[in-house]
Order: sequence, then structure tokens, then C-alpha cells
Amino acid sequence: MTRLCFLYQKNSPPKQDTILSVCLVFIFQIGTQSEGYKKPKYTLQLSLARLKRLSAGNFLGVLVLAAAVAITVIHSQSENGSYKYDFAVDIFYSYQIGLNVVLIVVYIAAFTKTSKFPFKGVTRNLLHEISLTASVFAVFLLVGFREFPAIVEFNQTGHLGKIAKFETFSNVVTYAAATVQLLFLTDAMRRRGDAEHCSKHGTLGATLVSFSAFCNAALWVLVNISEGLEDTHGNDVSQVASTFYGKLAWGIVFYVCLPTAGYFRIISCVCLSDILECIYLI
Repeated sequence: MTRLCFLYQKNSPPKQDTILSVCLVFIFQIGTQSEGYKKPKYTLQLSLARLKRLSAGNFLGVLVLAAAVAITVIHSQSENGSYKYDFAVDIFYSYQIGLNVVLIVVYIAAFTKTSKFPFKGVTRNLLHEISLTASVFAVFLLVGFREFPAIVEFNQTGHLGKIAKFETFSNVVTYAAATVQLLFLTDAMRRRGDAEHCSKHGTLGATLVSFSAFCNAALWVLVNISEGLEDTHGNDVSQVASTFYGKLAWGIVFYVCLPTAGYFRIISCVCLSDILECIYLI
């Protein structure tokens, strides 16, 4: 634990965020097992069949994740005030907004498939559901604290800057996407799969669930890694929030909520993997 604290203090914000998020996953994963489900013994034939069923979702997901990494690198390396920076801001927020909108559509479509499976009423993993619900509030808090100075600015001046407008729209879509995601995962973790339902509703549903896991990973890169890198150099949004709340107050909010919001993305991927195994029998 002492060594972990030393690493946390020594490293930059993106590394701190990664360390805390991964540690939270390991803490909540210890001793947890999805109830009422026994993992099959995977043979080469079963593994190839599993890969084939998820090939479309995995392929599209890898493209989405690769694009998120590239956009994050461009955004973090551009200098404030340059043409390259303006382009990076446009593409960064547009991609983040678009990804959240895609997630909303994907979860709604996935729900139309998972809703066909038997509803058992009891969650497979209570600890996962509790941690998922708790961590989504960190997303709401971080978004809310970042948005409030923009609301005050608009009330005082009657207009918002370019980045503030992007940030406001992104915050609204993030709220909606996180809420839909929480509702979908909470419902899906109470359903059980069988061979009959999988043969009728399994292929498309499994593809959507697999793709949404990659989208969550991409959002983790865009939001957590990028915000951490920006905060190291001092970005516009962080400077406004730091001035509005004070360095100490904003520092506490940032360093508590950002890793926990990252954990929400990671634990969502864990839950989505659980859905693939327990509902779609993959």
C-alpha cells in the first residue's frame, strides 16, 4: 500500500488515474463470481465460434478505439491558440459527443435483444451493480462541476465561448449516455441466457454488446487520459474551474472524481463481458 501511494504521488495525472482505476477493479473483483453461471471449458472449436460471433463488433470496436487514441494524442500535443489546436478541439469534442450518441443508440438496440431473454429479478453480481451505480455518480459529479461555471458565465454575459459550448453539449450527452448505460446494465445483469433464445436473438445482440465495450474503452481514453494530460499542461476548462472553485477544491474534485469516472468505464466493460457469458453464452 505504501508503494502504491508513492506511485500515485510520483506519477502524472493520467498515470494516477490509471493506477486508481485498475486498483478499484481488482478490489471489487476479488472474491466475486457471477451467481448461477458456470463457465464452459473452452475448446479450440468453441473459441473460434465465439470469435466469429463477435467479429463484427470487435472489428468496429477496434477502429473506434484506435481513432480515440489518435485523437487524444493530437489533442494533447497541440498548442493552445494555434490552428492545429482549434482543429484538435473540434475533432475531440465532436468525436466524444458522437461516441456518446452512438452508445445511446447501441444500448437501446441491445435492450430490444436482451429483453427477449428470461428475467430472473435477482442480479448475478450484487457487488458489481453497487460499484457500477456508485461510480456513475462520479461521472455526474465531474460533469456537473465542470458545467456549473459555464452556466454562471452564460447568466452573467449572455453568451458562451466555443469550448464552453462544446463542453456544455458534451456534458448533456454524457449525462444521457451514462444514464442509459446504467439502466441497460442493471436490467441485463438480471437476465439469463439459454440455447433457444441465443439461437433466435444472439448474434446481433452479442455484436452490439461487444461493440459497446470498445466504445467505453474509447471514452475512457478520450475523457480520462486526455483530461489528465490536459490538466498537466493547464487546459481552458480546468483553468476556468480552478479559478471558479479555487485550486484546492477543484483539485479534490478532479483527483477523486476522474479516477472513479474511469472506473465506471472499466467496470462497465467487466459487466458487458459478464453479459456476453451469461446471456449470450459466449
